[in-house]
Amino acid sequence: MLNPGMPATQPEWFYSLRRFKSNHHVNVSQARLVWRVAPGSPAASLGLLPGDALISVNGVRANGLDIEELLLSGVDMRYRFYLVKQRAYLEVGMPPIPLGLKLLVSAQSIVETYRKNGFYGADGIMNLWEREDYQNLQKIANVLGQEATSGFLPKWLARKHREPLAALLREICAFEAQANAPDMPVLNGFVKNEMENYPPDVQALAWYYMSRLAKHNADLMYTQEYMQLAYKLNPDSERLSRAAINIGAKTHSLHPMLGRLIPDHYSLKRLGLNGTWGEETNLPELVEHMSPGQLMPLCFMPARRENPAYEQALKVYRTMSDQMGTRFAPMLVITNQVEDMELSAQEKRVAADGLPLHIVLEESGNFVSDLDVHHAPTFWAINKSRRIVWTDGLSDDFDYWSLLASVEGSNEALYENPEGTGAFGVGDVF
Repeated sequence: MLNPGMPATQPEWFYSLRRFKSNHHVNVSQARLVWRVAPGSPAASLGLLPGDALISVNGVRANGLDIEELLLSGVDMRYRFYLVKQRAYLEVGMPPIPLGLKLLVSAQSIVETYRKNGFYGADGIMNLWEREDYQNLQKIANVLGQEATSGFLPKWLARKHREPLAALLREICAFEAQANAPDMPVLNGFVKNEMENYPPDVQALAWYYMSRLAKHNADLMYTQEYMQLAYKLNPDSERLSRAAINIGAKTHSLHPMLGRLIPDHYSLKRLGLNGTWGEETNLPELVEHMSPGQLMPLCFMPARRENPAYEQALKVYRTMSDQMGTRFAPMLVITNQVEDMELSAQEKRVAADGLPLHIVLEESGNFVSDLDVHHAPTFWAINKSRRIVWTDGLSDDFDYWSLLASVEGSNEALYENPEGTGAFGVGDVF
């Protein structure tokens, strides 16, 4: 049985719950760690907390397991958690309903992925940096510092010498390890000569440390200016948001696009099943059939749609379809890639599931640039009034549960003014 302090459970969510004490030390280094729990989700009803560990799913070790695929298979789910503070196991049996957890891959797994595959993205680096795990960040720096070969290069670089980011990561780790901030000559050279070759997450990291250096030198103007640059490049980073707020940078404590109206004057072309850009439409026409209170997941894809992050997000869209019910309008995917007309693997699976998905082309590319979209893909959500009500991404089921919790049952005013500048809540929008 659960302890009396745990919240009441939803009968339709859980078949069985069993909690028992652990009589030995449990090594959670190879588990999936709970980072965040979505309010109103099954995970919240279980009383799970950040730091708890998901040990296994259906008897298979959770680390490296594709949980979304299991959910989509329709099989019942058996989760085993280790509740770190209580030193107890929690076993849960339930239908294939997404739990509403944001899980962290173990640091050891991230480092091992870099060792096996080389450097093909900034996700692992930013994951460790958000956790302030400089020990494993140093290990990745050592991996990246090896002599590069043709098969061991970032996708966006074509270099035959040592990876420039490796030296920057080493310098960052040294900076964080010292009470008195040292000079960062590598950082300055990286910003001047290398930074533009990297994705926004890495650029944000560089500007963050430029701000830290400026603060050390008592230069308030550049401290704030550099931090605002970092925040603008990666507004979804919790650590960057906290740092920007702490030094008084202009963040409104929220994503800069939150509350803005999506422009509606662009002409859009639908992607037909025959693989051509055909029927013309526009945003007002697409939101016309939304019900009051409905939300539309919106994806900006200024790159080829055969993209791992996009495919993963569509997989999550499929897992959440039964839970979303009528609360969500069909997802709208906006691209500016004229030649990208073939359906991706997950797009085909969405269609096979009978789920609606609108893929449209904005040929000029101005739609994406006007909204200052940096990431591919970028997921937001809008309401029937075309106002952005969610900017925290839709890359896992935690995001969907959190989005629903953020807009349901709130009576507070959503916007301070019609332009959406400043803090906002829900009432004036719906």
